[in-house]
Amino acid sequence: MTAIKASEIDHKIRVAKALGKAADYRLESTRGLWLRISASGIASWSLVYRTKSSSKLCRWKIGRLAEIGTAEASERARRLLGQIDNGFDPKAANQTLALEQRRRAEAVTVRQAVEAFLAAKADKRSISNMRAMLMNSLVARHGDMLLEDLTADHVTNIHDGIAAAGKLRAADNTFSTIRSCLSYCHKKRKWLAQNVASGISLKQGSKDGRRHRTLSAEEIRVLWQQLDHITLGRSWQMRAIMRSALLLGQRANEVAGMRRDELEIEGNGSSIVWIIPASRMKAGRAQVLRLPPLARKIVVDAMRRTNGPVLFPSRSGQPFRTTAIAHAMARLQAQLNFRTKDGRPDPIKMHDLRRTLATGLQHIGVPNDTVKLILAHAPLGVTEQVYAKSDRCREVHAALTRWQLTISQIVEEGADPFSFHSEDALALEARILGAKPLPSLAAKVVMLHRTA
Repeated sequence: MTAIKASEIDHKIRVAKALGKAADYRLESTRGLWLRISASGIASWSLVYRTKSSSKLCRWKIGRLAEIGTAEASERARRLLGQIDNGFDPKAANQTLALEQRRRAEAVTVRQAVEAFLAAKADKRSISNMRAMLMNSLVARHGDMLLEDLTADHVTNIHDGIAAAGKLRAADNTFSTIRSCLSYCHKKRKWLAQNVASGISLKQGSKDGRRHRTLSAEEIRVLWQQLDHITLGRSWQMRAIMRSALLLGQRANEVAGMRRDELEIEGNGSSIVWIIPASRMKAGRAQVLRLPPLARKIVVDAMRRTNGPVLFPSRSGQPFRTTAIAHAMARLQAQLNFRTKDGRPDPIKMHDLRRTLATGLQHIGVPNDTVKLILAHAPLGVTEQVYAKSDRCREVHAALTRWQLTISQIVEEGADPFSFHSEDALALEARILGAKPLPSLAAKVVMLHRTA
């Protein structure tokens, strides 16, 4: 290969075009600088070098002669040679950069990862809540960020931002959903080297924000009576859903999704068994409830009002979403205006009706294990999980019937059977047991004094 001077370049280009043959020339004035001339006369600069770690010749393209003159090409070649003498390899660095750029181009964004996670969980009963939490937090803040760039600080800031607004339970639920999403991306899709949320220790927990709200006897009476007079969206359906939730203690979506094919009806409705399939239950186990009289009345009325498969249908004929029920409850609360003893607003939510039933059943002496059966909570012990498989329908039916009797006494008689010192509680106990009314606490005290 021939060495040439800068003044000979134009002549060599003309020769290459005339012969139609490519040629390589080394520039005399600069070490390692080469000029490659194609058969069409296009000339390009390149640097030929060896690294300290290898004796193999490498070629690094500097640019075309039409864009980079001889003096500039020589200056670039000298700078690169100085870097190469210090251990830098421009070709290897460029390959690494290209690989990184290609990898990042193929990498998924946070939004894409969330969509993939939601698609994988599409059959979950809570998919709508999961989507809302992820879209309103993770995607809203970092949707266009590459998933691999997401850090623990990003996740913590999302949680703390929600908690700072006083929504501690929502903050923890959102964090748990984000952690599940990142676990899916790490373990199932291998998009992450690790789950950055797995080692986070949260400063604030949901325990402080967990609701303990239950309705008093007076609030139950007001709620039940006012449901007949307050206008709600699709009023009779919402009224039936709310009353059934209070009477049966099932979750809002489970009540709202009640279907005709889930009911076993005997006679003209004198006995109705509601079998909720496992696919609609949070614990994934079917629930069997023999409805007490008042709940049967609600169900029979709904069957007369509609001919579709869903007993409490929305306008589309499908069950109401939990968000629609929550909005109806919020409108109801605005009209009821329940307040604490010191005058602060004390709103109720649909889940408070379920908690009220559980607390009320305990007040009237129903055993805790029967309350767990009604609430369809997961069994904790080996006996319940492995050995005891009875659904104990009779006990559940008896407890729900006692609860209905309690509701009737509250609504119709204005009683307060939840008070420990209440004569109403004693009278209710007598009615439940089928015995004569028991003496009041005051009467017992008088009798003790007389016998003393």
